[in-house]
Amino acid sequence: MLVVVLASRAWFYERGSDWTETATLLPVVACLTWAAGGWPLLRTAWPAIAFLVFLLPLPSGINSILSQPLQRLATAGTTALLKLTGLWVLAEGNVIVVGADLLEVAAACNGLSMLMCLAATVAAMTLLIKMEIWKQLMLLASIVPIALASNILRITATAWCYYLFGAEVGGHFAHDAAGWLMMPTALVLVGLELAILSRLIIAEEEVPVERADRLRTRRTVY
Repeated sequence: MLVVVLASRAWFYERGSDWTETATLLPVVACLTWAAGGWPLLRTAWPAIAFLVFLLPLPSGINSILSQPLQRLATAGTTALLKLTGLWVLAEGNVIVVGADLLEVAAACNGLSMLMCLAATVAAMTLLIKMEIWKQLMLLASIVPIALASNILRITATAWCYYLFGAEVGGHFAHDAAGWLMMPTALVLVGLELAILSRLIIAEEEVPVERADRLRTRRTVY
């Protein structure tokens, strides 16, 4: 299997398929693990090997397909949130008119990089933290909404800085500061989601000891 994967890697290299050639690193690692320790080692190590997929950049085709829809969603969500917070703005394509200033939601601000970073973080949480399968699935399903919400909050904060302090301050300082705060904001939202999920269903082992003793006593008396 390792020889086949390496031959495929060489073939992709000759065809100029850079992304596919890079992606063959994962099956190479899996084959080396299998050769070194057999199926027991591969069964143990496969989550770590699968996590390496986050080392790969998105293919340019997928990046192009997702970029514009994410831009439009970010622009529409930011415009709606700004109006809810009392700032009347106008969206023209991917440009938000804030007073006399124009705030462009560029392709780099579509939140796709943030989405991949958050996906890697949440995937690591589901692998390292012991939790029920349904919680893991809920966390994975919430990656896109949380990343989009964090991006909308970032652009909204930048727009308010444009309105209050002008485009120069908003463009040079608020934009970068809000970008740095995107990931902490997303992690806070993930933490809130975990707190809510933990209160939906109480596991049997979480029942207080005194209550469990009373229940056992009642069963004995009856």
